[in-house]
Amino acid sequence: MGDRLGEPPAATVQRPPTLGRWRQRATAGRGMSGLAWAFLGLALALVAQMEAWEGRPGNATAIFMLAAVVYLYSRPSYTFRPLSVRFPALPRQSRDVALMWLAGAVILGSLGLLLFASHGGELIAWAPYLASLLCLVAAAQVLRRHEERAPRPLGREWAFLAAILSWGAFMRLHRLDSFPAGIYYDEAVNAMEGLRALAEGYFPPFFAGELGFYGRFGALYEYWVGAALSFWGSNELALRLTAVFPGLLALPLFYLLARELFDRPVALAATLMLATSRWHANFSRIAFDAILVPTLLLAALLFLVRGIHRSQRSGYLLAGICLGLGLMTYTAFRLAPLLLLAAVTLYVLLRQLPLKEAALGLALLIAATAVAATPEIHHYLSDPESFSERTRRVSIQGDRSLWEAREDVLESLKRHLGMFNLAGDRNGRHNLPGAPQLHPLTGSLFVLGAFGCLALLRAPQSWMLLVWILVMLPAGVLSVLFEAPQALRTIGLVPAVYLIAAVPLADLWSRWCDTFGARRWRLLAPALAAGLVWLLAGSYHTFFLRQASDFAVWNGFSTPETHMALSIRARGQGRTIYVDPVLHGQPTVRFLLPEYAEPDPYVPQEVLPLRESGPEGALVFVWEQHRSLAQLLARWYPTAELVEHANPADGHASMYEFILSPADIEQPRGLEMETAWPGESGGPLPSPRLELELAEGMPLPQAVTWRGVLVAPQSGTYRFRLEAPGQAAVMLDGATVVRAPEVRTAEVHLARGRHDLWAQLLPDRAGRLQFLWRLPDATEYVAVSEQYFYHFPVEPGGLQGDYLPGAGDDWSPSALAPAGSSQGFSRVDPWVDMFVHKLPLERPYRVRWHGWLVPPMPGQYVLSLSARDRAQLWLDGEPVLDTAEPEVPALLAVELAWAVPIEVRFWDETGHTRVKLRWLRPDGLEEVVPTSALLPPAPRAVAVGD
Repeated sequence: MGDRLGEPPAATVQRPPTLGRWRQRATAGRGMSGLAWAFLGLALALVAQMEAWEGRPGNATAIFMLAAVVYLYSRPSYTFRPLSVRFPALPRQSRDVALMWLAGAVILGSLGLLLFASHGGELIAWAPYLASLLCLVAAAQVLRRHEERAPRPLGREWAFLAAILSWGAFMRLHRLDSFPAGIYYDEAVNAMEGLRALAEGYFPPFFAGELGFYGRFGALYEYWVGAALSFWGSNELALRLTAVFPGLLALPLFYLLARELFDRPVALAATLMLATSRWHANFSRIAFDAILVPTLLLAALLFLVRGIHRSQRSGYLLAGICLGLGLMTYTAFRLAPLLLLAAVTLYVLLRQLPLKEAALGLALLIAATAVAATPEIHHYLSDPESFSERTRRVSIQGDRSLWEAREDVLESLKRHLGMFNLAGDRNGRHNLPGAPQLHPLTGSLFVLGAFGCLALLRAPQSWMLLVWILVMLPAGVLSVLFEAPQALRTIGLVPAVYLIAAVPLADLWSRWCDTFGARRWRLLAPALAAGLVWLLAGSYHTFFLRQASDFAVWNGFSTPETHMALSIRARGQGRTIYVDPVLHGQPTVRFLLPEYAEPDPYVPQEVLPLRESGPEGALVFVWEQHRSLAQLLARWYPTAELVEHANPADGHASMYEFILSPADIEQPRGLEMETAWPGESGGPLPSPRLELELAEGMPLPQAVTWRGVLVAPQSGTYRFRLEAPGQAAVMLDGATVVRAPEVRTAEVHLARGRHDLWAQLLPDRAGRLQFLWRLPDATEYVAVSEQYFYHFPVEPGGLQGDYLPGAGDDWSPSALAPAGSSQGFSRVDPWVDMFVHKLPLERPYRVRWHGWLVPPMPGQYVLSLSARDRAQLWLDGEPVLDTAEPEVPALLAVELAWAVPIEVRFWDETGHTRVKLRWLRPDGLEEVVPTSALLPPAPRAVAVGD
């Protein structure tokens, strides 16, 4: 079989004699009939793939099986390039020189291992290691002088390959500044670890995740990122390019490996499929060390296959170098040595490689791998526990044996086998959520190719491709089930998938050429053009239009944190920054703003009303799931500028940013004061404090009334004092606290937060009205400062939450006593809508929200309560709802016409804390029960002596 791009005709190529009767049987089905059956199998596979894309997996599986039967009936032929294995003698002098370099590499590698143990990341430890790599390269160069070289590409081959690589570059570079939309956590960690090592001049052989990244990881990618950012500049685009370059390098490496297995047209077609691959292009745009896995794995297998096919003993050394370097990258690469060992074994078992030559090659491979992997060997020897920490964390077994976890393993295997054609990775960082990993055309070819390999088991290349899948697939199958299928951990499969997809192409191309001879190109051109347009246009549409526009993809790259950092960079100078706890402490922000001193995160229930402002005002960042807080901010500060950081494609926001001026923050401060005169009543006027001076000789008003909100800065027992020239009273949450002249001083327990305030003075003489308080931890009375008074649009409302340490079901008054102590606290929460990212108390703890539920209109309401871990709803003193499963809403339809006592009991015992109380109103509005429909309980005041 010639390659039809300039090679000699097929008759001049000698087939290996080992095929024998297998070749005769395979060629018996050739000709028009076999070609027709093969194309029918492909057509059925395409139908099956379209069924899968339409969400009908049952139909797709059945038709795929039928397509495989039809294709196998066509009797696929031996489609791989024939082997021509010779083992030329190596001159003694060259052999001795190569052995000298190899011995030097082993000695220097051993010295590097010792120095890593004693000197850590100092350059003195890296010097012998780097020298050992140079010795390996020198030994390989000595061997290459006496070896067969691969043929050089032809002119037309270069042209086709250049066009394919250009499209591959387009898929990996187009819109790189906006897709992905953010810098993900892991990417920022990689960048900061590399930059820090360069800045400090200390280069550890592995990183221990000091930046908060759990698990430990090899150093190769971090140093590449650090060096690249130091040269290009530390910015978002430069960080992305550190993944683009190894992603692009994989394409020519893939072509060279495909060229060792197939003829030129088929190798070019396979490379085109990889160039258009969303799977590979996606990870070529993300600064994960996983992108090095297919690149280094391709390089290792390319050198190994050349070592076998072309008797290049240097290939074993170069493969070992690539293998050792790969072990310093993503954890899944640790499976790669099994693949290379299996490949050599397969060639030996199928009598394509003499045992003696295989033993020599494996010795060179193992020696080179051990030398190149010296830093990882040090990692294992110095800290074997952390070496496998990441694997343990994501293992599907957990604390079970593999047998006990067998059902989960089988389910994970099922999902991973279906990810190519049926339903792929659901993580927006890895894929268009749930879409098959492969283009329909590629996916169809892959299924036929897998069955084709099974029909050609006498060929070591078939075995190698199948074993490639079997070896690298467990990286995903044996990881946690809820993430299955996993496109990232199985990234080492990518080259194998497209090589297998090339197998039926090689078969069809051979049959076509044998059938139509000189007319092969003219007759095939329309089908090739249609397939090319479908492949390119389909990949572009799915990747850059559907995937890039999907909210889960747009939001999956720490996009809120990225936008927050860019906003602070652009307009944070002179402003007080309020950071949502979910967005706080992220490496993304530290990478983009290395000099930024991040403030403590706020508690969503406590941030309002705002009390601090910089000279230019404030920036408040609210996570998307804290919509209740965003709505309250918008209502209380209507003149503030709101920026919704939303997916441009669908408007779905992931973060809200409020830009407030000092005037915006000052506007709602103080109380509203209304003065009534004989025969008339004045309108409300602002009053910064609850105080009034009535001068001698001036007319006295009939009454002066103050309305607004008093903010208690802490939970505890307050003392209030009222001094007034006449009769006066102050009410909090509907209860009279102090009144003059009868009860001028009183003691009351207040929860931290907002309390409805009403005060009135009926003056009978000139004088001064003063409202004083003594805070729970103070000893003197002081005037209540204006920073604790607010008026409309700031509003009272909410429920009193008593936060109690410890677990249990004792909600009696004695159990609630700690709420006013140093161990627990009380606060008025605007709503029961909490996603706990900053713990209020050490777990386990519990909360009792209580007060009044005030329906805005009479009618039937559907109450919904959901929680993790568990919660109960009480109405009018009776339990009415109990959450049975974490985060599964419990529903209750109830008639409400007037205010009713409400209580929500919540237990936080494990983590990922959420609790939410919603309702569906009679008018059809579904929402979190708002602060305007909730009132805290009235406080009890106790008169005390002055």
